[in-house]
Amino acid sequence: MVLQMLTKAVNIVKTSIRNANVSVDGAKRLLASKQKLLEAAKKRVEDLVERLHVADNDLMKIHSVAIKAQEFARNARAKVNRSI
Repeated sequence: MVLQMLTKAVNIVKTSIRNANVSVDGAKRLLASKQKLLEAAKKRVEDLVERLHVADNDLMKIHSVAIKAQEFARNARAKVNRSI
């Protein structure tokens, strides 16, 4: 009787350990998946930050060219007005 109860208890503990191991394995896989997603998101953010810097530099260059074009147009207009 006692032996049967102990055998049953051992089997219950073994089942619990197997279930716990399955849960741990699932949690490890989920963690690995989330870590991959996090790394991909970090890489995407770094890429977007780099693109933002490039776009900001391009905007400054365009602004500088626009100012020069505006000055050129102003000078051309003044030259035309003087020759009239």
